[in-house]
Amino acid sequence: MFSIVKLEDIIKLDPKQFNNITESVKQNLVSNYENKVIGKLDSFVIKIVDIDEHTIINGKVNEVTGGVNYLVRYTAVLFNPVKNGILDVVIYKSNEIGLFGKVKLINNGDNVNIQCIMPKELLTNHTFSITDQCWHNGTDNVKVDSNIKMKIKDVTMDYYRIVIIGEI
Repeated sequence: MFSIVKLEDIIKLDPKQFNNITESVKQNLVSNYENKVIGKLDSFVIKIVDIDEHTIINGKVNEVTGGVNYLVRYTAVLFNPVKNGILDVVIYKSNEIGLFGKVKLINNGDNVNIQCIMPKELLTNHTFSITDQCWHNGTDNVKVDSNIKMKIKDVTMDYYRIVIIGEI
């Protein structure tokens, strides 16, 4: 589900970004890719961990805009959830329709949008307690702030988020 891959992209810099070209390229890569889904890879970019600065040297000038296009190679950590995979999830909402959580990712900010939904139909062997606002199976209570292991049943992705349907 997690991988480190080498990727490349053309980064376009405007003339106003020429003061520090390497830093401008890094900022563009981070804003274009981190915490976003790369559709062609069906993966979520967690972090860009390395940029091959040697690839920033040879840019091509766009004669219309005056900007420069750089073919940049970089390394990123990707998250690609797969069916039947197991995830660590923190529950943020528990109600009669199910459990809602977020994937726990190490060293990442709150802006990561990987939602996990466990509908009541998949919470077999669990019943909902209205009084306690939790799901329980006789021995364990699952409520807000619980850390659980979730088995992935389905995944949907768009540019800014991943929604994972699963069961406990």
